[in-house]
Amino acid sequence: MFLYWLGLLPQMQAFEHRLPRGRKRSGQLQEIRRNLRKLLLKFL
Repeated sequence: MFLYWLGLLPQMQAFEHRLPRGRKRSGQLQEIRRNLRKLLLKFL
C-alpha cells in the first residue's frame, strides 16, 4: 500500500501544477496535502 502511495505522489504534484493559481485554490491544495499526509502516516 505504501508503494502505491509513493507512485501516486508524482502524479499529484503534476496535477497541482496544472491547476490555476489562486489563493483559494492553494488553500484547498494544502488541505488535500495535509489529508494525504495523514493517510500516509496511517499506512506507515
